[in-house]
Amino acid sequence: MRTDEHAVFGEKYDLILTSQCEPNWIVTPRRYFLDPVKWEVMDIPPVDYMKLKITRYARGRKFSGVEWVRPDR
Repeated sequence: MRTDEHAVFGEKYDLILTSQCEPNWIVTPRRYFLDPVKWEVMDIPPVDYMKLKITRYARGRKFSGVEWVRPDR
């Protein structure tokens, strides 16, 4: 799992994952949007699927998450 200082996880999420998931499952977290001042969940639909975007620069690479929209929707 990759995360950064802006991520917030539900209480005991690690215990929930290990008790309810099979070893060969891939788990996709739901991403909610937080108000940067109040630190409350905003009234914006959450993101369920993201893909990794890698942008190459002269000095290196930047990794960012981009919403993935399923073609059938």
